Amino acid sequence: MCSPDRRTWGTSANCGALGCITVTNANDYCAVCQAGAVQCAGATLQTCPADQRQWNSKACNSAALCDAAHQQCDVCTQSTCTGKVLNKCSSDGQNLQSQTCLSFCDAPNNRCNTCTPNSVWCDPDTAKLNTCSADGQTITSVQCATAGLCESKNSGDENICHPPVCAVGDRRCDPSNLAVLQICNAQRTGWDLVATCASAALCDKTKPACTAPVCSAGQKRCNGAQPEVCKSDLTGWMASGTACASSALCDKTTFLCNAKACSAGDKKCMGAQPVTCNADLTGFTPNGAVCPALCEAQSGSCIACTSGQTTCTGAQPQVCSADLSGYVNKGSACASAALCDPSNGTCKCMVGEHKCNANLTNSQICNATQSGFVDDVPCGAAGCNAGTNSCNPTIVCMANQFQCTGTPPLTLQQCNASGTALNTGTLCTTICDPSGGDCDECVAPKFDCTSNLKCSASGHFTLQACDLTTTTCNPAGTCDPISGTGGGPGAGGSPGTSGSPGTSGSPGTSGSPGVSGGGSGGASSNQ
Repeated sequence: MCSPDRRTWGTSANCGALGCITVTNANDYCAVCQAGAVQCAGATLQTCPADQRQWNSKACNSAALCDAAHQQCDVCTQSTCTGKVLNKCSSDGQNLQSQTCLSFCDAPNNRCNTCTPNSVWCDPDTAKLNTCSADGQTITSVQCATAGLCESKNSGDENICHPPVCAVGDRRCDPSNLAVLQICNAQRTGWDLVATCASAALCDKTKPACTAPVCSAGQKRCNGAQPEVCKSDLTGWMASGTACASSALCDKTTFLCNAKACSAGDKKCMGAQPVTCNADLTGFTPNGAVCPALCEAQSGSCIACTSGQTTCTGAQPQVCSADLSGYVNKGSACASAALCDPSNGTCKCMVGEHKCNANLTNSQICNATQSGFVDDVPCGAAGCNAGTNSCNPTIVCMANQFQCTGTPPLTLQQCNASGTALNTGTLCTTICDPSGGDCDECVAPKFDCTSNLKCSASGHFTLQACDLTTTTCNPAGTCDPISGTGGGPGAGGSPGTSGSPGTSGSPGTSGSPGVSGGGSGGASSNQ
């Protein structure tokens, strides 16, 4: 600074980096700021002028709105949201415009979004599972069957449309309690109770409600003659025991059968009154008028006599007619009235008539006066036949049995069916066989080697004896093997005349080779 005498300069201030500003014809000064610099001092925007002498100041609405970078006071610094209203700040901070968003206000991105970025939610109105894009501008939707089947992580464990548990209107009987009728709920997520039926059998999924029970548990009734009890499932009635004899006998109080007083068709007499069992089997009712004579107890009808009752009208035996209306003649008249027996409606005996005595040892004959029987023919051990009233023939043999009689050759005879005689029989030239009822020609196991037959169990040569391609027939009843290796003579035959031993020997003229020597003897012709 210039000294007061203006002779020398003295130091007034150190201006620092901004330097000292020289002024012509005026005092110099230290620069306060860099020309053109802008800064904010709190809410004050300060601008350095070209003379750098001091800051030009402008008060902003707030320190935040002091914008040194743009050398201005801003109206706003960033976009904000007030509810769905987007307060949108212009890029230069000078303009603030408001916009009401339809869905979401996104201040950081300075826009209205369709949805919250990356969010997943279920729309209860549309039953859609919605997924918001990362920029919040688009929604991808999956349609669920119902809103209740839509699950998102906002409200559950996973983002999914669950499959329906059941169809709209479906009904079922609860598997855990078949008496419970259920219906598919509105959201198709499960089953709602319709009603609990009186029994499982009354739950019908094809119907909107339980079937009404036909009867109550333990209830009884009479269905005509049949006592019945309510079925355990209450769907109807079932027989309780056997049916009563009539509907009237099924007790309407105890529902048990009362004993019947009589059976259908029963008839009897009450004094002279014929009666019959009533339709209910509970008692008897009159069956026609009172009888003028007799009421027959067994038939319960009016009669003149009883069935089988006999009498005599003079010498004529009589019996009660089939309709019991009176008597009719029975056979011929007796020789006299005295011989007619009213107790049995017969004559005491007929001339020449026979009958067996009480111990069946004599065939008796009617006596001369026809008043009884006297011994006539003694029957001996054969006895008297009560059916024919004559002596039985003497038994000489067992009926239809065979026997062999005489001396060899024997005769085969058969007893007749009554056992009273033998037939003349058949002369057996070989063997008489009474057990088989035949003349046999042999006894097993004998062979007929001439015909190569063996005796059957019935005593006849009917079966092939030996296979002659590999064996030779032995009359003793064996088939001996044919062999060229030095065998001995065959049993029961003679050695061949020219057979030689060993494998190269020739058999005898009529014999087969023996097992250990020359040819075996020829077969015996004896039978």
